[in-house]
Amino acid sequence: MEKQYTTDEFVKILQASKFVIYGAGFWAQRFYNCLKKLGCENNVIAFAVTEQNNNGDKTLFDRKIKLIENVDCNQKIIIAAHNNSADQMKKILDDLNFCDYIMLYPYLVQMELGTPIKTNQEINVCEFISQMPDIYYMAIIYMAIENYFHKNDNGNELYIKMQSEYTDRNTAVRRLKALHNKISKYSEDIALNDVNVKLNLENNVIIDGNHRMVLAKYFNIERIFADIYDVTMDEYLYVYNKAIFSLERIKSIFTYDEVNQIIKADERMRKCY
Repeated sequence: MEKQYTTDEFVKILQASKFVIYGAGFWAQRFYNCLKKLGCENNVIAFAVTEQNNNGDKTLFDRKIKLIENVDCNQKIIIAAHNNSADQMKKILDDLNFCDYIMLYPYLVQMELGTPIKTNQEINVCEFISQMPDIYYMAIIYMAIENYFHKNDNGNELYIKMQSEYTDRNTAVRRLKALHNKISKYSEDIALNDVNVKLNLENNVIIDGNHRMVLAKYFNIERIFADIYDVTMDEYLYVYNKAIFSLERIKSIFTYDEVNQIIKADERMRKCY
């Protein structure tokens, strides 16, 4: 079983080690910015990815982006990805005989925003979603869930298009498959709420756990547990700007008809019965 650390212990490991960041997307970039604040960005040897696109970048923050199969298996690896992708990345590392790796997922939010002011607070799912600002990321997740149940014919493709805004298409497809796996579990009344969602209640925004929140709403789960963070909207926007899909932004990505479909999905998602 992978060893668990406190966030402070994890930071000390980063400060004392040289390591490769496995991942080169949104999570890896957020992580590197945290390392810069800690003053230990020079401990990053390189970034690594599972596969490289022919047109993909070869460097990130002046570090080489290598194929993970070309990295020395004795190197320390930090898996910089959400837990959905990280599980698959762990399997790849095991198959390549890496043994010294740590998942970033449990630690990143506290590195960015500090410790939560409350933990394990029960949240009414419908009330929270109905009061959220107009950020259409969750509506597109909702459409992908509907597509799974044949209630529309393009929710999956819209989800891939959205995810491809800050990762490559292959990773976006893998994330869709991970969502389908979660939908299947929820359909069997196996709600995957082993990790609390992370929220800011003052601004009614989700820091981490959009998929879990939308799944809970779709499957009529009334309450879930959350950790509450005290952050300003400016702090939230600084960290999560890439993942915010405002009306203006979705109009720049999707067709006119798709935008209207997303807006209607958002209205369906926000309804409380």
